[in-house]
Amino acid sequence: MKKLIFVFLLTVGVFHLSAQDNVFSYTVSDNIVTQNEENTKSVNVNRVLLNQISENSNDFILKLPLINESFLDVNMKKFSVLSPEHKLIIETSNGQETVDYIPNFQSYYILYKVIQLVHFYVLKIRLL
Repeated sequence: MKKLIFVFLLTVGVFHLSAQDNVFSYTVSDNIVTQNEENTKSVNVNRVLLNQISENSNDFILKLPLINESFLDVNMKKFSVLSPEHKLIIETSNGQETVDYIPNFQSYYILYKVIQLVHFYVLKIRLL
């Protein structure tokens, strides 16, 4: 029974790690955001997979795309710039109202070999 549980956990772990390869993928595009084509790479973002990974963990490994079409394994660590009790104060014609605020973004530290590289923000956007 212990061997079966170990095999199951190992399988889930391997599929979870291999799925991260699919968050970013390189693609061909006519859009160039710099004047130098060599400095521009086009990537697709699998937002469904990115949201699944980020919602299930506060700390996870992500493969970020690089300009040479390789990937950098970084540790993403969730943080919030807002307190959990954050409220909005809205000025109305009847005076001020206090309203709960639920942000539609997540903030992450991008850590590489214990060095913080940048902040990364994931917006939760619904397309109709």
